[in-house]
Amino acid sequence: MGMLGGIQVGVDWRWVLLGLWGSLPMLTQAQDMMLTSTTASYSLDGVYAYLLLPLNENVTQAWLDPWANQRLPAQSRDLLLAADQDHWFRVTLHNHTQGPQATSEWVIRFSLIATSIKYYLVQNGVVVHQGRSGGFTAYDQRTFRPGLRNSYGRFTLMPQQSATLYLHMRSTRRGVNPIFNPYILSSNEFYRERGNVRLFNGIFLGILLLMMLYNFFLYWQVKDSAFIYYSFFLLCLGGFAMYNSGYLADLLIPRVFPHYPQGLLYFKLLVYPIVVSYLLFLSKFMDLPKLLPDWYRVARWIMWLAVPTFLADLLLMYFTNYNYTWPDRVTVGYTWLFIIYLFAICGKVAWTKAGGRKRFFIIGGVFAMATGVAITAVQRMLSVDYHAIPFRITTMVEVVIFSLGLAYRQWELLHEQQINTVELERARLREQQRKKEAEDQAELAQAKDRFYTNLTHEFRTPLTVILALSEHLRHLSWLGYASSREQEKYLFQLGLIKRNGEQLLQHVNQLLDMSKSSAGKLTLRLTPGNVVEFARYTIASFQSLAEERQLQLQFQADWPVKSFPFDHDKLRYILNNLLVNALKFTPPGGTVSLSLSDALDDQPASAIRITVADTGIGMTASTQAHIFNPYFQVENPSLSGTGIGLTFTKELVELMGGSISVQSAPEQGSTFWVILPLRIPDQATSSQLAVPRPTAAVPMLPMLAPASEKIADYQPLLLILEDNADVRYFLEQLLQPTYQILTARDGEAGWKLAQEKLPDLIISDVLMPKLDGFALTQRLKSNTATSHIPIILLTAKTNDTSKLEGLAKGADAYIVKPFQREELLLQIQNLLHLRVAMQDFYQEKEPDKPSPAQTPEQQLLLKVTDFVQQQLANENLGVQDLADFLHLSPSQVYRKLRAISGMSPTRFIRQLRMSRAQALLCNSSDSIADIAYQVGFTDPNYFSRVFQKAFGQTPTQYRQGEC
Repeated sequence: MGMLGGIQVGVDWRWVLLGLWGSLPMLTQAQDMMLTSTTASYSLDGVYAYLLLPLNENVTQAWLDPWANQRLPAQSRDLLLAADQDHWFRVTLHNHTQGPQATSEWVIRFSLIATSIKYYLVQNGVVVHQGRSGGFTAYDQRTFRPGLRNSYGRFTLMPQQSATLYLHMRSTRRGVNPIFNPYILSSNEFYRERGNVRLFNGIFLGILLLMMLYNFFLYWQVKDSAFIYYSFFLLCLGGFAMYNSGYLADLLIPRVFPHYPQGLLYFKLLVYPIVVSYLLFLSKFMDLPKLLPDWYRVARWIMWLAVPTFLADLLLMYFTNYNYTWPDRVTVGYTWLFIIYLFAICGKVAWTKAGGRKRFFIIGGVFAMATGVAITAVQRMLSVDYHAIPFRITTMVEVVIFSLGLAYRQWELLHEQQINTVELERARLREQQRKKEAEDQAELAQAKDRFYTNLTHEFRTPLTVILALSEHLRHLSWLGYASSREQEKYLFQLGLIKRNGEQLLQHVNQLLDMSKSSAGKLTLRLTPGNVVEFARYTIASFQSLAEERQLQLQFQADWPVKSFPFDHDKLRYILNNLLVNALKFTPPGGTVSLSLSDALDDQPASAIRITVADTGIGMTASTQAHIFNPYFQVENPSLSGTGIGLTFTKELVELMGGSISVQSAPEQGSTFWVILPLRIPDQATSSQLAVPRPTAAVPMLPMLAPASEKIADYQPLLLILEDNADVRYFLEQLLQPTYQILTARDGEAGWKLAQEKLPDLIISDVLMPKLDGFALTQRLKSNTATSHIPIILLTAKTNDTSKLEGLAKGADAYIVKPFQREELLLQIQNLLHLRVAMQDFYQEKEPDKPSPAQTPEQQLLLKVTDFVQQQLANENLGVQDLADFLHLSPSQVYRKLRAISGMSPTRFIRQLRMSRAQALLCNSSDSIADIAYQVGFTDPNYFSRVFQKAFGQTPTQYRQGEC
């Protein structure tokens, strides 16, 4: 401690300087500051004496610098503070306040640029008050802390007193224009101004918060990203405003940065998310990618530029100790790029009138935002105080405008949603109507399919009787007693019946195929074949008809053999229809030709060309345009038809992957071309159907195998299930000479008869009342008593699906009505022969060693064998015991066991007893009597007689010889 110039000091060199300064009045040219009002702010600029000292420089040498003691001119309001220098200021204060407004409490407000401030109030050579402040001064070292972002000092100067104020400032923060302009005002005026500023800042921040929450709520209502972008923009803007107004400093410095208050300066970087979120909002609000795609690309470029600029600004702040020279230039430069873009987009929208009604909000809001940011940037660059009021006013204007704009956008989106809802409802109703129509169409198609199926069934059933009975009448024995003329006449009449019945059957098949085609269920059955031979055979079948009509048939092929997979039935129909039409419309003396050749150059490769030509009456151009339309007929009463032949022909050709065309002229004949590919279409199916068949213990026998002698000796029992009385009568008459016949008219009655009688074979229709043939087959095959019975399904359902379903249910054969009597008889004969062969197979095997169970019959036989072997010692074991064990009636057990093994239950049990006795004789030392008791005989003598009858030797002889 020392004394210099009458001033008591605590630091020698500092107070030496103050003493020298105070003892040289000719160098202190500072004016006095008169404090006369408690409501005014007094700027010290232009009234203080100023001394600049380089850091750590000798005080005396600096003091001798003649310039250092010059008072700044009054017109130089703003002093530019150089960084890394000590700045001393001195001013004499006179408190002339008096009366009720007199005050002794005063506050001094310093510049933001000062990082360290010390102030001293000297009266009569004594320091009466001193304090510390500054942006980098720790929280607990600041003497006066009404607000922590700005620097303040407080001192007491009684009314009518004077004092000298010394200010020692140091700045390590260079800026674009670091300014120093301290103010003195009464404490009452300070708190009044501070209250007004806080009220204004609170209103501003409150509006930002409310608008942010409002837009966030609207986002969840309308799900439009413009609202969430604007909410984020307001959030960042509010954070920057809190930083700028000091709220963040008051909140964070005591709690987060008490010893490092400069850390708060990083919140300056909020300018980058503000710019990015505003550009995102602007792009979404005005649909910039669609409206102005080039401008949208510029906006994206500015947004991406924010990333490296942000990082550069952050690093510069950290490594330059928050020196604002370069960070300010980076931030301000990026901000000006944003400002220029905003003004440019306003001009573009105003000039092009883009955006519709939204352009008014865009122009007003963006212009307000750009103006506020531009004013702030200019203030930051010029040597004037930085005031946030212009920016906040323009921001308020922007928020109001875009709040209205977003409200309009909300209305627009809700209106669009309503329109979309209405459209979706209309679309839903249309889709519902479409589905209903599709369901109706599907139901109609199903009803139509059922109608055609039932109709063809009703046709096929009488046709079965007509064709089968006509064929049956040809084989009657009494026909041989008639004269040759009567035989010829009778056979001719039977031929007429058969030919017309087959023609009717062909129309029925065509009707059914048309139904399948319209339902999309028509498929191909491809089999390899020689198309040349096939076509030659087909045209040859028309030779008699051509001779009858006095027409000449011609056939030509470019190759002797041409083999590839094709559907024989459908190609036969195509050729038959074209040839029939050609013969029908060609007058006597004409020619009909069929030729096969390779496809032409302009036609698909790997294809053949089928040509049917005639020299008939021909067709007009209008007729050719409709010739393939359904139900179209040539206007010629003498040549009528159904009008579906060529339509179906075209569908079949297209199903095979080909095409059909026609060329004709009146009185010049007609030529039809069919192009068929040599490849297999994707929708084709192989003709070799993989159908699950029952597994047999013995190989299948040939179809034409002769009947077994056992069948001849035993007349099998057949059950016929048919709802049509005529067909039932015909089948009964056809089969009755050879077989015993039972009949039933529905599936339920047939099921009861099958359980009761256990027939050797069942012939069943598919479409029957109460229980159809498929369900009956499944029930029979799943029942223990009836699972062994062979089943032939005799039906008018011709499609492959029905055939596969019937075979999958367990049917042994599937015959389509109308059928050939020979086919039915051979199927019955082969199935019964197979049953006899299976019986022989089981009789030849040792009964106590059955093969591993595979089929239900084998499983049942194995089950019965195990039961009997366990009960062999029971002398009373008989058919009733087997019936109780199998839960069947004795008659069912008898027929079931006889059908499987060919033996009655009594014989089956005896054979098992004898087989067991053989094993005991060879493998044990028990006496004959004991063995007889073990296999169920109470009388050893009777056992010996039965054994000798079965094997030709007595038990004793068998043990001595065979064993």
